[in-house]
Amino acid sequence: MLHAVAGYVVVHKLCHLVHPNHSKNFWAFVERFDPAFRQHRDWLKLKGRGLL
Repeated sequence: MLHAVAGYVVVHKLCHLVHPNHSKNFWAFVERFDPAFRQHRDWLKLKGRGLL
């Protein structure tokens, strides 16, 4: 899962180059590259602090 979450973070950041916000269009763009982004985002919210 950690590998997929790391990929989500990269996709998320790269998508900000096109959409510098968290609008509907931004999340739709993220989903084009990571269809499971919600699962990855939720995992990161729950366990991300433990990575530091």
